[in-house]
Amino acid sequence: MKTKNYNLLELLKIETTSSKKYYVVFFVILVLFLSITMSLFSAAISVPNQYKKNLQNAFPSGAGILVSDLSDIDSIKKSGADYITFNYAAVAGSVTLKVGDRSLEYLTGEAHLFKDEINKNSYLSKTEQPFVSGRAWDSGDNSAQYNIWLSEAVADELGVIVGGVVRPDIGYTFEFKVVGIYKDNLVATEMIDEDGNPYETETRDNPDFILSYDLVVMLCHALGQNVDEGMAYLEVYDVINIYKVAAKIEKSKKGYLDFLNVVDSVKALNLSKALFWLLTFLLLGVGAFAVFNIISMIISVREKAYGLYRLLGCEMRDIIKICFLGLSLIFMTALIAGIFGAFLMNSYFEKFAADLFDMGFRIRLVWYAPFAVFATYSLVFAVYYFKFKRKFMVISPLSILLEEK
Repeated sequence: MKTKNYNLLELLKIETTSSKKYYVVFFVILVLFLSITMSLFSAAISVPNQYKKNLQNAFPSGAGILVSDLSDIDSIKKSGADYITFNYAAVAGSVTLKVGDRSLEYLTGEAHLFKDEINKNSYLSKTEQPFVSGRAWDSGDNSAQYNIWLSEAVADELGVIVGGVVRPDIGYTFEFKVVGIYKDNLVATEMIDEDGNPYETETRDNPDFILSYDLVVMLCHALGQNVDEGMAYLEVYDVINIYKVAAKIEKSKKGYLDFLNVVDSVKALNLSKALFWLLTFLLLGVGAFAVFNIISMIISVREKAYGLYRLLGCEMRDIIKICFLGLSLIFMTALIAGIFGAFLMNSYFEKFAADLFDMGFRIRLVWYAPFAVFATYSLVFAVYYFKFKRKFMVISPLSILLEEK
């Protein structure tokens, strides 16, 4: 067994002393990059998630957009909306509902596109108002009998119950079967009496009846109305999905109205996510490049010393240990310091996010951020390790020693 005539710890001590100023610069730059990167990494997760949660809390029942151009109905049907409400005011106002000698005219009505799922895509789930009785909408067609939903007030005035039949007075012989009666959505409205005194009264905030979209199209043709002369309200259960729906409507070259600016809010959420991740990956790349070059500088400065160690009998693997053990210790120390630095940086990014979105945020350091950053910089160390090893394997110690700077 070959006896070593040198002490690794002594050589490591010499290396640390000789490269002290470079190690200090390396440590400071590492801590700076690690702190900012880990904080940005956490912000890229925390800020969009909190913004998303705030949006969902602000719109717990979902959101919608209004489309006034119905010339291409297929694009609206394929928009991805959870449910679609069509408002054909001209058609609804032209229909008089009759039961025996009772009749109601100048009604308000809506047309819905429904999926064949119980209460999934119904007026009931949208308004969260209970049925008096009845079953879910199915938009079925029974010969010349078509399904209709009635509000409780209209059903009472007509004297009809679920399963009953009402007839439209439009000059055509077909009838509606009442498949559901829904509770009226009463809204408190402040009024002023003749003496100028305010008082509250309850008004209904829902249509008189609901039909399927296909049936309204049939009524449009029967009444000589233009099918395109209506509006569609596209709604989603989760407010975050409204951006996809709006994007599909825009792709079909249609405009839409977003009264509450929900689409812009979701767009801002997506942009914030992209911005923070872009900054995170950009900083990771810049940091990796800086670390690679600093390691190159440190090793370049000490190359002649490494050549001398080889001439004195040091084995290759021992030189690698001397070189990378010190750098690894600095890196691990900087990682720990960077974690504490990230907590300090979080307060800065909280202020930045608050100014950007005009709302408060709490950025917490996610547990896997240090691991992700550690993996990235470890890759840099691994790349330089193999580069350094290959160089010393093919170049003789004497040529390193005599190499001109």
